[in-house]
Amino acid sequence: MIAPSTKTKGYFMRIRHALQAIGGLTCAVLLAACSSNAASSPATPTKPAARSSSTSSTAAAAPAPTTTAQMTAAVEAAQSLRAVPSSVETSLTMDDNAFPRGHSQCVTATNSANIPSGQFGGCTFGDLTSSKLMVVYGDSHAGMWAAGLESIAQRAGWKLKLFMLSGCPAPDLNFISYQTEAPNTQCTAFHAIAPPAINALHAGLVVVTSESIEQVARGVYATPAQWKTGLTATLHSLQQSGTTVTMIGDIPQWSGSKATCLAANASNVQVCALTTTKAVSPNLSGEAGAAQSSGVTYIPGTPFVCATKCEPVINGMRVYNDEYHFTNAYVQYLSGPLQEALNLPAVSESAAG
Repeated sequence: MIAPSTKTKGYFMRIRHALQAIGGLTCAVLLAACSSNAASSPATPTKPAARSSSTSSTAAAAPAPTTTAQMTAAVEAAQSLRAVPSSVETSLTMDDNAFPRGHSQCVTATNSANIPSGQFGGCTFGDLTSSKLMVVYGDSHAGMWAAGLESIAQRAGWKLKLFMLSGCPAPDLNFISYQTEAPNTQCTAFHAIAPPAINALHAGLVVVTSESIEQVARGVYATPAQWKTGLTATLHSLQQSGTTVTMIGDIPQWSGSKATCLAANASNVQVCALTTTKAVSPNLSGEAGAAQSSGVTYIPGTPFVCATKCEPVINGMRVYNDEYHFTNAYVQYLSGPLQEALNLPAVSESAAG
């Protein structure tokens, strides 16, 4: 297991390298995020939060989004994949963190939990001229899914804001930082101030998402019942008139299998695939139960990568950037099915309807 100090260094080096591609206020806001987290955040950096980079406004039009049917067929086909595609093989040493990468508008602001502004609604992505706002709230998984939600926002004519703290899952529980093995007080503060700040924005859509395994005492992980209780409290705190709250469930973890597995088994991908029993969190029942009891739409994360097994290569793409997060390429691939699940038609489809 990598020592926390080594993971911390790698985490922030990836962010800083990405920032070299960004100019102006966005860079300043996100660089402040790096500095603040490196200095004071008790939230664990063992799960790399994502990086951001700019994209050209003159880029060619994107292809039509993948449909849910196409994704399901690709996941099924991956169950019998043998050889690692050459495109994947050459990318195994590359970092492809998922995070919003398009143009954004950012402002700097402080908050009582010392969350960097760029992670506390300070940046707006997507269709910056739209009056429709969606917010994504959670831990580093919120940053990961924000990459796909940014694409959805562009297509559907919404703007997007991100509220996230790495190592701080969405349920309103008191967690232990597994960087410090002490109470994660910044996470507790984030839980206290983020929902009111989000509610003040009167967003049309709030998406809640996070990992579903975390310690509530040293060496003691939250049970499904605890997860349901804490998450129900979070969902209720975000529900208000005019706002739809939706939850994206946790994704299977690629535990114990990294890119080195694919490199060592280039002719037998299935050695690196995992059963759902091994990959899927036991707290998914708590997630689904909280969504059901709160009247919130629940989008399960398991079908995005699993059929009989959970696959590391799907549709010619490397699925995982690390044990806990999808690659940006795969998140973009999933943005089509996610858009269908969120029932957000593209602007052209809305106009036609």
